[in-house]
Amino acid sequence: MAHFREGTAMVYPILDATLHLDETLSARQIEALEQALHARTGVISARVTLRNARLILVQYSPCCCSVSDLLRLLDGLGHPAAVRYGGDPPAGTRLRECQGVRCRA
Repeated sequence: MAHFREGTAMVYPILDATLHLDETLSARQIEALEQALHARTGVISARVTLRNARLILVQYSPCCCSVSDLLRLLDGLGHPAAVRYGGDPPAGTRLRECQGVRCRA
């Protein structure tokens, strides 16, 4: 996976994925899922859409985690999901590089 140096820190590419849940979530469940995703290494942003509590928009660094990792995390929390848009790129795909977002190691 491509990455580059910015000063002394490594800066990684960032991807977007929209995950679709099989259920509509309560406010408490939304908060818990967002917190669990935010705690995952490589996740930069995770939020459930307000218009549709079945979609989770996630920005992540593919250097640190994959969509499969995110799906396993949600499944382990009892909320199976599927990729609706985005996801991991095919091998060899050139990724856009993020500006200043560092992967938590």
